[in-house]
Amino acid sequence: MKFLVIPAQPDSVNPAVEAVQFFIKEQSAFTIELKKANQRSLSQNSLFHIWVKDIAQVVLQKPINELASEEIDLVKLSLKQECYLETNWSWLCYYKKNVFRDTKASLALRSTTQLDTGQMFDLMEWVQGFALRKFNLILNVLGEYETLKNEQAGNNG
Repeated sequence: MKFLVIPAQPDSVNPAVEAVQFFIKEQSAFTIELKKANQRSLSQNSLFHIWVKDIAQVVLQKPINELASEEIDLVKLSLKQECYLETNWSWLCYYKKNVFRDTKASLALRSTTQLDTGQMFDLMEWVQGFALRKFNLILNVLGEYETLKNEQAGNNG
């Protein structure tokens, strides 16, 4: 058995806990290998950027070939801001230091390159739901993200 445990999603935690409890109850020997999830994958990142462009087309009411990179970046930043405001996920942010005062000066949003696969999965789940709620936009699910989503559904059912 292999589980992707995302602490912010209890329904991803429960199957792993239940599996451990089963082995303990059965008094069966078992091994556990814990490791931090890897950095977000390139396929997750690619799909995320496709989604950002899809949302930008709707928000800015422009065809994709007319979107400037600055506009796409603004939509990406706005999505992360909205996500943080709605979820308060601390891993989306970090503090920038004020070198003159040796204090934490401002809160900044992390680049997706700094997220692990579980965090990126959570962000993408949120973006998918946000696009549907806010714009009635259904975002395509592809690649590794689709595999992770199906694994989560399989572990929960």
